[in-house]
Amino acid sequence: MADPHGLIDIADELYAASLDAFTSTRNARAAAARKAGDRELATAVSALTKPTAAAWASNLLFRSSPWFVQEISDLRARIEAASGTGDRDALRELTGSRHALVDRLVDAARSVTSAAGRPLSPAAAEDLAETVTAALGDPDIEAALATGRLTAPPRSGGMSRNDLARIVALPPAEFTRVDPDDDVVADDAVEDDAVEDRKPTGRRSARLRPAPSVDGTGGATERPRTRDRPEGPTAGDRRRHERGLRAAEERADRARADREGRERERDALAGRRDELAAEVTRQKDVLQTLERRLEDAVAEVDALTADIRSRELEWKRAESAARSARRVVDQDRAAEAETER
Repeated sequence: MADPHGLIDIADELYAASLDAFTSTRNARAAAARKAGDRELATAVSALTKPTAAAWASNLLFRSSPWFVQEISDLRARIEAASGTGDRDALRELTGSRHALVDRLVDAARSVTSAAGRPLSPAAAEDLAETVTAALGDPDIEAALATGRLTAPPRSGGMSRNDLARIVALPPAEFTRVDPDDDVVADDAVEDDAVEDRKPTGRRSARLRPAPSVDGTGGATERPRTRDRPEGPTAGDRRRHERGLRAAEERADRARADREGRERERDALAGRRDELAAEVTRQKDVLQTLERRLEDAVAEVDALTADIRSRELEWKRAESAARSARRVVDQDRAAEAETER
């Protein structure tokens, strides 16, 4: 894309910079262009839209790690190949790969946004996960991510290139080309509306209806049709419907995987709860056993204490009797000694 004014360079600078500094930097670049006399550039710079938090995180992620775009492309090709062959086993495996890639890219975005001083919020992380999921089902959304100039996250469910051009600053040229299928449908709709608006009603309609012109057979000359209105969905409709189907299936897969993960977590917690309940029961049994042992020990201590007290009285009586006997013996010995003198 030719860029004689340097607009793409300025846009790349803005969408790679801090989100908080976007407005002030944009205004400064526009003022500089205006001061330099380039009013066209100043107007174009002023028109650059500040990205949402999720779009800014996406821009930061794919600018710092552009190889993630190729990973998205490679995985999408594998999913499309498995879908084409109806390989259910491969699709189940690829569903896990898709979830893993989405989670890995969101984690990488958390790292780069935290390093940039603005951590990714839960809502922005959810928007980014949906954006990556949508890119896995639509190469145009992948191309939008690769620009690094998103202003809002693409929505899943199918987006035309015109839709994507509205959320990409300075979108790729192919986004701004008219899709022939969309053009036919749009032109037919406009023509039908115009005819409907011009259609007279009632008696006035009869008066204004042109008289049939003679063509030699007595019939009216038929007004030539400039375009045959297509019957049924167009190729563009089918592509959008298929993208919408893929995105819906991916959302359903993510919801199913999330539900299964939560069920596994619930089952694990229920198992842990049962283990703890059983452990509590065991500990209660142990406690009751220990309480019974304690009661028995207390009873034994009380019995021994009573026995000791009883024996202590007997000991005191024996000590008293021994002292009395010792005094008698001492007296006898003293009397015997006195007699011998």
